Amino acid sequence: MDLTGAPFLVTVIVVAVALPVADLLLWSRVRGPIPVRVLQRVGLLLVTQLSAVLMAGVLVNNQFGLYESWSDLLGTDQPGGRQVKQNPGGAAQPHGVAPSGSAQPDAPVALPGIGALPGSGRVRFETVTGPQSGITSKLWVLLPQGYDDPGSAHRHYPVVEFFPGYPGTPTTWLHALHLQDVMDAEVSAGRVPAFIAVLPTMNVAAPRDTECVDVSGGPQVATWLATDVPRILESQTRTLPRGNAWAMAGYSTGGFCTAKLLLTHPSDFGSGAVLAGYFSPSNDLTTGDLFAGQQALRDANDPMWLLKNRPIPTVHLLAVYSDQDLQSLAPTKAFLALAKPPLAVDEIVLPSGGHNTNVWLGVEPQVLRWLGSHLATA
Repeated sequence: MDLTGAPFLVTVIVVAVALPVADLLLWSRVRGPIPVRVLQRVGLLLVTQLSAVLMAGVLVNNQFGLYESWSDLLGTDQPGGRQVKQNPGGAAQPHGVAPSGSAQPDAPVALPGIGALPGSGRVRFETVTGPQSGITSKLWVLLPQGYDDPGSAHRHYPVVEFFPGYPGTPTTWLHALHLQDVMDAEVSAGRVPAFIAVLPTMNVAAPRDTECVDVSGGPQVATWLATDVPRILESQTRTLPRGNAWAMAGYSTGGFCTAKLLLTHPSDFGSGAVLAGYFSPSNDLTTGDLFAGQQALRDANDPMWLLKNRPIPTVHLLAVYSDQDLQSLAPTKAFLALAKPPLAVDEIVLPSGGHNTNVWLGVEPQVLRWLGSHLATA
């Protein structure tokens, strides 16, 4: 039976309903010494509770499309997918060339109120306050191999910001998605240039989902992610100037944030990868009214509206989606249907897989290669 099919769901529900009835019928019929009878009754209760948990899990999975097949659940799907060129778009700054006329100081330029990046090792963590947004939150920085070597003291690096989903945390990229291991393998093989990865807190007002917008009367999350975090990183690490040496990647809600910030900040970011994302801001119990009823403000945060009504920037976008992930399939296809030059769009289409980190981990090497091919490096 298929994991998401009606026969399996009906079977699970029937079992979950039947087992409590069976407990009532069998409760007084257990035999043996008292310890044995106690164990039998405990066993009946455990099996009944497990069936209820299983039923709840199946219902949640069917509602949100987390796992679309048994192989998806067990992690046995083949990773990767076919890459398709959607439209050639306009050529952004060529790979390997930094924006003209940009300075590359030997040392980061200090920012008032922001000290040196604390700690040692390649993964650094700090709590900082955005000078423009006023948001105080956490960010993680993953430095490339050899960053602290004396021979690299004058080397500057491209940057990729990585966004989680909602309600997610930045460290999902480090743990469930093994970003450091995948990054090191791709860089060592020469398929991706060395880069600095920054993982800022995206959900700064949890449990509220801010959709990465400057909330009317609330936290200025777009300013935090697109202006403050880059400025803070520039003041603490040897980054290349913003523009085509900077990129973004995000999954689910983080994918929406990537698409929106790429279209609204094209002078700061040259490319972005959207994994299982969507392309219009959500409006539900988790978000509340982010725009205080202002349609113009909502439109300005809606990538679909921006494509239809605003000048299209010369940037590169990668859309990664699965034919089985119903959360992202229709929104992605609708966005791709609107996309046109000078926006350059590529697709990675996965034949199977739901809305979960196992799927995104499988395609992560392809995503980093795509990002690397669009990062200016010198």
